Amino acid sequence: MNDAILMLGGIELYKSALVIALGAAACFVLTAALYPRGNLGAAPWLFACADIVLSVLICRFLHYYCHSEQYASFWRAMTSYSSGSYVLVGAVPAALAAAWITKAAGLTQNPARLSTALRPARCSPRPSSASRRCSTAPAAARSP
Repeated sequence: MNDAILMLGGIELYKSALVIALGAAACFVLTAALYPRGNLGAAPWLFACADIVLSVLICRFLHYYCHSEQYASFWRAMTSYSSGSYVLVGAVPAALAAAWITKAAGLTQNPARLSTALRPARCSPRPSSASRRCSTAPAAARSP
């Protein structure tokens, strides 16, 4: 069980809540760094918000599914974050669902453009050797 790290009156702040908040802040900083020009409009921001919420819910659901003995009930597992854990693999379907939500909202026609944070840099084989050249720049900006 996670210990409370701050107690103010009837409000208790747990380590897991602090980690979730720091992860959300890091997500917003990463989003601002990856999409600085705003050429995608509000799409990256809707994607980031939906991804954070869905990741917490899906990762927690998967942990409940695998370790239901650790929780008093399903409702308690999904609403109380003072104990328990998460299954990180749930972040991938959450990101896919967030991309679908962004497309359904009409903010982008190509949700794959929003997956920059999910994949490593683009790698393409170098013609002269067997090594790989990786770049985060779009294919049109790279020299042949």
